[in-house]
Amino acid sequence: MTLHVQSEREALGAHVIEEDPRLRLWQEVSERIEARPWTGYGFGRGMLRVDLKNELGKPQLWHAHNLFMDTALQLGVPGVVLLFALLAAIFRQGWRLARDPSPRAAACGIALLAVLVGMLVRNMTDVLLIRQNALLFWGVLGALLALGMLPRQDTR
Repeated sequence: MTLHVQSEREALGAHVIEEDPRLRLWQEVSERIEARPWTGYGFGRGMLRVDLKNELGKPQLWHAHNLFMDTALQLGVPGVVLLFALLAAIFRQGWRLARDPSPRAAACGIALLAVLVGMLVRNMTDVLLIRQNALLFWGVLGALLALGMLPRQDTR
């Protein structure tokens, strides 16, 4: 089953970047975003599923395959601004923890920043911040923040 799914996604084998179907998808999604920049098309990753599949002729291209473009497509510019604000707040707290003199807090801050950067890099070519991946991401962030914010014990 996995091989069947992977072959449908064209994930087996190397592809030239110019042949990557996401380039055409991103152009189409950009045009859709331009058509509704302030309101988007509504919350839900598959809002334009049928339109995108029909337009591009590829069944696997049913969402934007980019976190920021997908957010803009769904929620418009206000949604992207709110997403950036949320990510900036997470980054700020991770940076603060990473600079803390407590080794535990610093380790949590560094790990938090690494998880954030890893999530952003991975979501540039697909949107994986959904279902189990979203639960894992927010759970790990919550655990790192909680552990990093624990009061320091006196070492007297």
